Amino acid sequence: MENQTSPMQTSKQDLEKIVTHLTTKMAAYQKFYDYYKGIHTWNFSSKKFKTKYGQRLQTLRENLCRTVVKAPASRLQIINFLAEKQNTENPAWKIWKRNKMPLNSGKVHREAFKTGEAFVMVWVDKNGRARIETQTAANVAVWKSAETGETEKAAKMWLGTDGKYYLTVYYADRIEKYVSKHKRAQSDSKSFVVREVAGEPFPLGNPYKRVPVFRFTFDEEADDVPNSILSDVIPLNDALNKSYADIFVGQEYNSMRQRHVAGLRVEVDEETGKKIEPYKADDSVWIAEDNETKFGEFTDANLESMLKVKQETVKDIALVSGIPPSYFNLEDSGSAISGEALRKLEARFTSIVQDAQLSFGEGWDEVIGFAMEIDRETKTLETKDLQIETQWTDAAPVSETEILDNAIKKKSLGWSEEQIQRDYGLTDGQIEKMKEEIANREKAKMETQAKFFDAGNSNY
Repeated sequence: MENQTSPMQTSKQDLEKIVTHLTTKMAAYQKFYDYYKGIHTWNFSSKKFKTKYGQRLQTLRENLCRTVVKAPASRLQIINFLAEKQNTENPAWKIWKRNKMPLNSGKVHREAFKTGEAFVMVWVDKNGRARIETQTAANVAVWKSAETGETEKAAKMWLGTDGKYYLTVYYADRIEKYVSKHKRAQSDSKSFVVREVAGEPFPLGNPYKRVPVFRFTFDEEADDVPNSILSDVIPLNDALNKSYADIFVGQEYNSMRQRHVAGLRVEVDEETGKKIEPYKADDSVWIAEDNETKFGEFTDANLESMLKVKQETVKDIALVSGIPPSYFNLEDSGSAISGEALRKLEARFTSIVQDAQLSFGEGWDEVIGFAMEIDRETKTLETKDLQIETQWTDAAPVSETEILDNAIKKKSLGWSEEQIQRDYGLTDGQIEKMKEEIANREKAKMETQAKFFDAGNSNY
């Protein structure tokens, strides 16, 4: 009876596959997290170089991986959610703000660029309202049907504060929770047993008939190979760190003139048999009694060529990642660039952001749609079925003058002032406050006109 499994519980074979997949994923993604934080492996230097200078230069790093991730992610700003039949309450935006997603959505976008994918979980909180939670990509995975493309199951595994691993498997009809029997043990399914949660049955039923985990990625088919923007940048950042190390070592040797001596008799250590160096590199004066002794200096290391190699490596990082050179201070800061010229320079970068908007937009549509469904199910929000569409700020750089010109054109085409203000970047609170200020100003103006009219002033 030991091998029998309840029809409402994951089989041991499937549980083994889930644990193996997540364990492998955690190890693979750690490199992306390390390089984003600036914890880099010291590559491309010889063993002799590392032995001699490794301890002194171990903290010397230039971390461009963080810039490469944050640059496109910072352009992804969600300003609203539209629907076919939008009511005045805007329930989607209400849920979004309640979950602090104007801030937390940035974590999702950075995670997606960092590792190639990101995950969001939606469930109901203790008050019966939808709760949106961002997840660490290394800890979560989803499995989709090859036939329909729908998510069949998802899983999350993480290390608890007690040293044990926790595993939750999500299905459309149930949720299963497990915990490892021993600390730091998560290598196979035998390490896990059913986790008992007070007040919850096993498995926990899923009344929404949908897997509550949503994946954000640039390539839906890239399940095993992460499409991280850092994949091609990490080797170049290693090369950049090598250039920095060479420059600082060369700079140190140049600061202390490297000299040589010829024709000098040198004493030999009687115990080791090795010659004893007669002078120290930092001695201010070298003296020899023999007139035939000759002294000289080695030429300085060419730091200019080293700096050029470093600069070219930075250019390669900009080229490979698609991040504009201005983000790496590679452009002439003294030259003025027009808005149109800047858009041309950033055309490839803008395309990257636009592709992300298309990919991530569908994910956010599903997240908010499901969150609204949860709120409707718990009767905390009154709304009809709405087709949600995520609205983003413009991916291309636009000057303040161009923004105002576009706003005037939109108004002439019949756009509502509220929508124009949202596109401009104003929050709902700022829009309401502006309406109130305009109403108060109009009211004061009318009261002033009434006073002058009552006084017989014909100008009013």
